[in-house]
Amino acid sequence: MCTSAEIDMLSNVPILLYHSIAPFELSGVWIPKMRFEKQIRWLFKNHFSCIKPQKLFVDDPPPRPVVITFDDGYDNFYENGLPVLLKYGFTATIFVVSHYVGKTNTWDAGVTRRTHMGWDKLREFPGLGFEIASHTDTHSDLTKLSRKEVRRELEFSKKTIEDKIGKPVEFLSYPFGRHSKFVRDCAKELGYTACFSSNPFSRDRWAIGRMGVYIIDTMKEYRVKVHPQNKSLYKLEGIKTNVINSVSIGTPVWKSLIEKTIGNDEVWS
Repeated sequence: MCTSAEIDMLSNVPILLYHSIAPFELSGVWIPKMRFEKQIRWLFKNHFSCIKPQKLFVDDPPPRPVVITFDDGYDNFYENGLPVLLKYGFTATIFVVSHYVGKTNTWDAGVTRRTHMGWDKLREFPGLGFEIASHTDTHSDLTKLSRKEVRRELEFSKKTIEDKIGKPVEFLSYPFGRHSKFVRDCAKELGYTACFSSNPFSRDRWAIGRMGVYIIDTMKEYRVKVHPQNKSLYKLEGIKTNVINSVSIGTPVWKSLIEKTIGNDEVWS
């Protein structure tokens, strides 16, 4: 559970969730590089301070803080997102799927194939002031796994990333935003500092809420996403995020059905 001070902080600091920065994709969770730069430039011009997750739990946060996170650790972040953030002096937390580092995202049922960053690129980020964190080992829905499997996903991913980049892994992002009391308790037991969900309204240290950023967002809607104090409009954007998230929850089921119907090799080759 959170202290009252932590709840207040999590209620007032915008925490953004991105996935992919690409010229075009057949999905809803991407944005083009030009739009991403427009968003970051707007934050910069409006004097937002980009902070790492550790700052969410301190007594003296900087003025106008914002947290930027990227799930999955796609290679297009290195190509299209990193240069923009460095240009404006911003940072981000990258949640890595350890089993798929350097590989294609065959865990996803979508038609868009993306490559995850390799270890050589990921090792650069700590020196640039970025945070590398865990998105589990295989991007499985943790609520559908046995307790032994959950523990392995969280523990193996944390250890693998730490061994590869030589830095502690403090944070975890739940795949598809899915978690349970056991999953949260397991993360706490394994030494994570905090965990992130994809529900913008969550204020639990072990399921910190994030606001998704998508291709359908206008600049006006983006400005709402970074102003949780505007409760009515922020609530509408949060509902939109949860609707989009609800679609992603079906990814494992959809992938399994496709593979059973036409075969794994044909789908993912």
